[in-house]
Amino acid sequence: MSRVQDKMLKDILNARRMTTKELAEKTEIPYRTLENYRMERRAISLMNGAKIAKALDIDIEDLIHEEPVEIAERM
Repeated sequence: MSRVQDKMLKDILNARRMTTKELAEKTEIPYRTLENYRMERRAISLMNGAKIAKALDIDIEDLIHEEPVEIAERM
């Protein structure tokens, strides 16, 4: 996934009021990996994107959506 999608993760976590640590516990993805995604240092892999989407109860497409406000409004 691209850097646009990484920014979406940051926006979704903020909208959900969820920390990276909480997401790491739900997904079993290492905290440091999620921090790298959230800080836009690394692109999200497809496999981890699926785990993240499941843990956040969103469609994987929401991670690549370009309008984070709409995602926040649906929550």
